[in-house]
Amino acid sequence: MAFALPSHWRAMDTRNTRLATRCEASDAVFASAAELFRLLATPMRLKIISALCEHEKNVSQLLAEIDTTQPNMSQHLAALYRAGVLARRRDATQIHYRIASERAATLCRAVCLQIAAELDGTHPIAPAERLVPRAVAAASARHKRPAARKPNSGRSSEVGNNAIASS
Repeated sequence: MAFALPSHWRAMDTRNTRLATRCEASDAVFASAAELFRLLATPMRLKIISALCEHEKNVSQLLAEIDTTQPNMSQHLAALYRAGVLARRRDATQIHYRIASERAATLCRAVCLQIAAELDGTHPIAPAERLVPRAVAAASARHKRPAARKPNSGRSSEVGNNAIASS
């Protein structure tokens, strides 16, 4: 005789299976996103993607735009190509690269534009919408705009945690 589960156990088992499947799917999504972020976590690769956003370029053209060595450039191009972010074609002795994953390029563009806006400091951005840690943004602001001095005062006009003492 076959053993039958009570109906409420079968319902719980189905619900747990759905939850487990959802968690496994979430794990796969997060793992995939982490792998993409790992791939893009090198400034050189972001520069390469940025340089290729307009149109395809060969290695010599990329080297003219990006300050690095040819072996280093080739290593990064190969990694981006293997991951499917870039595509390439051979033309005689030259290899031309272009963006193959518009999603990766869009992600890079969005993140870099957001960070540039935050570091620029000309547009107020709510703390909840920031991508750049406050310490990085504050350091960038100190390098761009020295604190204004009041006449006969040894302190800047800023108050609070981000006050910068003048010397």
